[in-house]
Parts: sequence; structure tokens; C-alpha cells
Amino acid sequence: MVTTHSVRTIRVALPSAASVPVLRAETINSINACLSDYSLELAFATKVTDADLAVSTTINGLFDCAKAGFKGHFLVWTHEPRYNTSRNSIISVPHLSDKVHIMNVYTGDVFTTPLFYFPFTKLDIENSYGRAPGVFMGTYRSYFEEYTPSGEFVDLNIIRQNLALYLRDNLGFELYGPGYPKHLGVTEAGRTGDWQSIKRKILSRYSFNLALENTNTKYYVTEKIWNAIECGCVPIYFGGNSGIEEIISNRSFIDASQFESFEQIGDYIKSLGKADVKEYVRSGRKDWSMILKNFSPNNIRHERIRFFAAKIQMIFG
Repeated sequence: MVTTHSVRTIRVALPSAASVPVLRAETINSINACLSDYSLELAFATKVTDADLAVSTTINGLFDCAKAGFKGHFLVWTHEPRYNTSRNSIISVPHLSDKVHIMNVYTGDVFTTPLFYFPFTKLDIENSYGRAPGVFMGTYRSYFEEYTPSGEFVDLNIIRQNLALYLRDNLGFELYGPGYPKHLGVTEAGRTGDWQSIKRKILSRYSFNLALENTNTKYYVTEKIWNAIECGCVPIYFGGNSGIEEIISNRSFIDASQFESFEQIGDYIKSLGKADVKEYVRSGRKDWSMILKNFSPNNIRHERIRFFAAKIQMIFG
């Protein structure tokens, strides 16, 4: 006689259709394949009031569900370090009827590798030493709300912006982005149109690219360093706690975390000759080929889904 187990369906509410990247119609089957071992499955609720679980990238999104009459469990799931900064996997939030479960870059169950944003495409751009010195692409802000939990150094926003201005003034780097004071003469560039194609065209004109993240934490490695390598630039990156050296050589990027001042970074860049720049680019291309050979985007996506499924099992199992 075959024993069958009933499957419990967890109905999920989202504050908006694009609020949680892992929860899309095309990923539900993969999530449910992981949940099948626990006799659980996910389905999207037709009404918020019918849902068992509300999932959002922000606490505010959960408030939207609560205002609509939701009475179940809450989960914040985000890969953006500033959307949620909790270091705890479960927190209490005033005015929400249940505790909030957290999955973010600090709880360690969102990224399992620095390759999450790696594009897994073949390289087709070679470096030319005759390029302009360097470039930074990013928004200028006159004020940053600094994030340093328990004195831990993770916030790179101020360092990134000030280093960009230093390299502009002392090494001739060019800046692209909105919000800069007019007297700096910065070229306005925003995420409009086919932004990735526009960005590649810009990067391919420069030898160096300042590619620091806004936050330095384990495995939070976005497209910035990969875009630089892809376009034949030498990335100036902040290794620190990112885990980037688990994947690529320290000869594939200039690690800003290893210098004590902007002046030291600038002097080091000035000291590099044509052969040095070519070696950085060659090393980056070699690492890129190694990644394509040894890693699979499907496996990385599966790990992401597996962690999400484990959280669902923990909440409802």
C-alpha cells in the first residue's frame, strides 16, 4: 500500500507584482520542487486577506499588506543592502500583528557566492592602453545616511563619492551621473533607454573604472566589477569583506581596501605602465573564462531558491 502525504498550500501576498524578484510565476515551480520534501507548496493568493504569508523587499511593503487586512506571517526578502539593515532573522515591528522574518544580505541567506550578478556571457572587448584615464558612473548626493552597525565598517557611499572626486581632480578621471554641482561639469547620465548598452559604450573608452559598491558585506558583489572587466577596464574595487577574492585574482582589480588614503590609491594608479595595465586586463579575462568553465548560473539560481524554500519550511514546517 502506497502512503501519500497531503500537501499544504501556502498562499502568498505581494504588495506589488515586482516587489520580490525571487517570487515570479516562472520560479514558483522551482521553489515548490524544493518544498515538496516538506509537503509544502506556494501559490499566489487572489486576495491579500486570503494569504498565509506576505512577502516584500521592505517593511513598508508589509505595512501595505497589513492595511489591506492581511493577518498571516510576514517575510522581508531583499538583496539590496539598504532596503533592510537588520542583522536578525526574526524581528518585532510595531503595528504588525506577527513577527517579521528577515532574509537580507546581512543574515547570510540571500547570497551564497560573489557570482550572483555575474552575466555569464563571453567577452568580446579587448583593452586599448590609449584610452582616457578613468571613469566613475554614479549619482552625486550632498548627504548620506551612514550605515555602520555596531561600529562595523560596511558603508562605502561617502568613500566612493569622495574617491571619485579625488581621482577626477588629480588623475583626470571623468564622472557620469545625475546630481553633481554644475561647476564640476559632470556629464549627466541616468538609467534610461538600453542602459547596459550605454554603460558598455562609455566604459569601453577608459582604462580604469571606479567600481565600488555602496556597501561592503559578504558576497554583495554587483554588476559593477563585472561590467568593468567585460569592457576591458581595470576595476578599482573595495574587496574588504565582499569575498571577491574567492572567485578572482587580486591581480584582476585594484583593491581600494588595501590602501590607507586616496593619495596612495592615486599614486599607485599613476605608477602603472602599459604592461601593468595589460596584465590586470589579461588576469581579469582569464578569471572570466575560468568562471564560465567552472560555474553554472542555474546552480547559483537554485541555491537562491533553496535558501528561500528553507525559510518557508522554517516558518510553516
